[in-house]
Amino acid sequence: MAKNLNSPGYNTIPATLTKEQFNQFILPHLSVNRRGPMLKLSLYKIFTYVLLVLYTGMQWKSLPIERDQHGIPEIHYTTIFRKFNKWSQDGSFNKIKMVLLIVVYFMEMVPQLELKKEVITLDTADTNILKVKK
Repeated sequence: MAKNLNSPGYNTIPATLTKEQFNQFILPHLSVNRRGPMLKLSLYKIFTYVLLVLYTGMQWKSLPIERDQHGIPEIHYTTIFRKFNKWSQDGSFNKIKMVLLIVVYFMEMVPQLELKKEVITLDTADTNILKVKK
């Protein structure tokens, strides 16, 4: 049975990510352009669009991109795809996956532990190695 595009909840992600969580856990592991034109949209918003595509399985050109008062989309879907492609090829998503797994593990297994930034480090040369400071 095909999903109805007009049904509530189809174009939403069940988990939300705040800007503070994004800045703390995700942004340090994403590759960012050092030169060239600045993006008109924040990396938080682009990452949210990428999560929406990954969760729903929709085509990139079907993304429900917000529009301004003149009806112009805030960003083109190919820009979001290019960012996704860059992040997946340079290993950014692998780093993020490792960090999120570690955070979830510590939050579930050791709830009394106050997770600080200096407690967990990730060796970026090889994402299979996890170093935990004591």
